[in-house]
Amino acid sequence: MNGVTIIQTKLDDHQSKKWFYSLMDTYEKPVDDIKNDDVFLAMTNEKAIGRVALYKNELRRLFVVPEYRQNGIGKQLVVSVIELARKKGVTQLELRTRASMTPAIQLYTQLGFIAQSTPIANFQFVMRKDL
Repeated sequence: MNGVTIIQTKLDDHQSKKWFYSLMDTYEKPVDDIKNDDVFLAMTNEKAIGRVALYKNELRRLFVVPEYRQNGIGKQLVVSVIELARKKGVTQLELRTRASMTPAIQLYTQLGFIAQSTPIANFQFVMRKDL
């Protein structure tokens, strides 16, 4: 999508935190656990429209604002995490998702992630990708 920039940051300054938290889903718990993560934000016109984080070998918190979905932004964010993980020497990237998140699962599969168990209803399951 034109006009979208992916930036890498940590949540160690007010503006990054403001952008990140503006994307919190109403179902998500507070993200104190993410303060040490490497975070990528998808930005357009100084507005955050997507985000993802990398913590050790785990891809976490992928989210794109609904009206911006199906434009490749999620893919750009996940690819950014994959590239950073490789630079950090990670040999296997892991994520957790839910069976109900079909578009995300399709994206992860397209990018080489493999489900480690059979997805069941709305339970979380693990996907992994060798780097």
